[in-house]
Amino acid sequence: MIECPSCNEPELVGAIYCRRCGSRIIIESPEATSNPKMVKPAASYKPSTYASDIGFRRDEPFPGPGKPVSDNHPTPPTIKASQARPIEQAEGTGRLSLLVQQTGQLIEITENDEITLGRAGAGQPIIPDIDLTPYQGLEAGVSRLHASIRIKGDEIYIMDLGSANGTRLNGEKISPSTPHKLTNENIITLGKLNLKVLIKS
Repeated sequence: MIECPSCNEPELVGAIYCRRCGSRIIIESPEATSNPKMVKPAASYKPSTYASDIGFRRDEPFPGPGKPVSDNHPTPPTIKASQARPIEQAEGTGRLSLLVQQTGQLIEITENDEITLGRAGAGQPIIPDIDLTPYQGLEAGVSRLHASIRIKGDEIYIMDLGSANGTRLNGEKISPSTPHKLTNENIITLGKLNLKVLIKS
């Protein structure tokens, strides 16, 4: 844990803005991002409340698609999402895509179950399926494991994973570990990063 220099509020390692007073806590240097320290899953992380996830204990590490990086492979593997392309060039073949409004890039979601959103770094024990670092994720305050998206039949849900700077759906902050249904053209905000939901009918 770290403390806010303004109000001494305890915060998770990696938090950029204080949840209590809004003050900026740390400024990560280029050296820090190129050689990040190992990040352990937050002790306050709550298990998923999806029906299929019942039975996970609170003290277990996140059991979702993000997988530990072994000692023999310190560099995170390639993320499962397709490479982002400028929106005017991206036609997309998947059912769900996320438009990064700050950069105009499109991230196509190709998984059929659950994917995690966050920031990946070398030495990080659990990595997200989609690394938002190239899309100004660090500057926007995106957590290492920030949120998950689950595609279940015809319905799609977003869930905050106990992120430091929160997740908003159409401007309204959502509670951690609680699924919220997504519809076409919804706006997801991770920290300050805006993602427009594009769902093909």
